[in-house]
Amino acid sequence: MIERWQLDGADVVSIRKTALVVPGGASNACSISENGNGHGIFINSSAVGFSTNDGYGLRAGMLVSKYNIMVQKTFVIGWHATGAPTDQNGGDTSIGRSAAGVVSISNDVSVRNIIGTGNLATGTVTKSADYTATTSDGTIEVDASGAARTITLFACSGNAGKIIVVKKTDSSGNAVTVDGNASETIDGATTISLASQYSTAILQVNAAGTGWNKLGGV
Repeated sequence: MIERWQLDGADVVSIRKTALVVPGGASNACSISENGNGHGIFINSSAVGFSTNDGYGLRAGMLVSKYNIMVQKTFVIGWHATGAPTDQNGGDTSIGRSAAGVVSISNDVSVRNIIGTGNLATGTVTKSADYTATTSDGTIEVDASGAARTITLFACSGNAGKIIVVKKTDSSGNAVTVDGNASETIDGATTISLASQYSTAILQVNAAGTGWNKLGGV
């Protein structure tokens, strides 16, 4: 069965078993919305989009066209291990864009061949005590002026390719020891030592996820 509704002029909307059909043309758009709240979906000859309103006058939306996927204001695409987000703002893993235009990738999203302009920021922390690194750390700046310090690396298993930088920032004679997790080694050694100010270790988990390769530094 097909039902047809007459719109202004000669336009006709057809409701079929599997589709809502709207006449072509850029000016002939179809929209479905919740009255008064700004939640909706629209379809026209050049794009498909949706928008939402958080109730405080802040709107966000996404437009999908032939050439682009455009996002308005803050936007997060999230995945959750159980299939349900922990909250409305995302999940266990997410790709997001802030209102300021900053794109962030969190919790082990694999990305290849990034080409862009501007700076790449990684997690940087400052430590003045013994510390066990996490997979969120990019650079660990260590102040060993009070005593010798040990930085224990996170486990290599499941983290192949991840890079971490450890840097001694103070001028004291106290060394910073970088120690692999459990029996994991760094270029075959169980530890490496950063003895002088600004000495640095640039390390990457090997392809097998069993130990560390030293890419640069001491």
